[in-house]
Amino acid sequence: MQGLNQKLGTTFLISSHDPDVIQAAGRLIKLADGRVVNADQPQSSQPVSITSACPMQNLPLRERLRGFFRKKNNRATKKRQRPIGRRRS
Repeated sequence: MQGLNQKLGTTFLISSHDPDVIQAAGRLIKLADGRVVNADQPQSSQPVSITSACPMQNLPLRERLRGFFRKKNNRATKKRQRPIGRRRS
């Protein structure tokens, strides 16, 4: 791919968690919850950590729980709520 990039000027967009693939990249964009949290060039001298861009313990509690509540409030997972009391005929 690097040869094709240099020869043709073609850009490749690859999504990977593989450290070897990440080290070969010319540019690294880290995402968290679908948002860009860091854009940089990978440094071969440092080990690659996918979570280093946005460690959970550094996020506010609201952000840490956002995914949990998003799943809880999803229509597909909601149970039908029924009123308490006698049923009207």
